[in-house]
Amino acid sequence: MKLEQHNKTDRPKVIDRRFFKCPQCGYISQVYGEQYFDYGTYNYIITFVCLDCKELFEGVVSKLECWEYPTVTRDLADEIICLRCGNTNNRAWSKETGSCPKCNGNLNYSVDGSIKVGHDSD
Repeated sequence: MKLEQHNKTDRPKVIDRRFFKCPQCGYISQVYGEQYFDYGTYNYIITFVCLDCKELFEGVVSKLECWEYPTVTRDLADEIICLRCGNTNNRAWSKETGSCPKCNGNLNYSVDGSIKVGHDSD
């Protein structure tokens, strides 16, 4: 899995709040639909599809470890666990190439507000 690199000057403080809907089966999910860096938690977040329960969910793919200050390390998460069923049978999903997890139809999305992902002091 390749993570996009971000620096302090290009980090957004908010991202779109996206709702994906399938016109064929009526499935609805509120996910971002692509990778982003959450500067509130300093972690990479990616949208996944669970291959068992057929739900979209956001997963933290990086982890920060700080066992002894000031040493902080960033690594990839050991496994991604579905937030709905708890299984690890999933794959990354993208709004650009992904389809409905329930019926494999095309998903439409709309933006309804925003989600804060950064600190006001940044």
